[in-house]
Amino acid sequence: MARQRLIRDEAPLPDDAILVRLLFNGYEDGSAFDRAALIADATLNFTEFG
Repeated sequence: MARQRLIRDEAPLPDDAILVRLLFNGYEDGSAFDRAALIADATLNFTEFG
């Protein structure tokens, strides 16, 4: 059984909004993301939510 997604009760951002995310940690090779962790997370999310 898939988990139910949480629905926020706040208004969505306007279409022209810009979302900025900040990364505090990097990896030894200088990348911002760990490729293996990204693939694992994407696979898990696809399994859970389709």
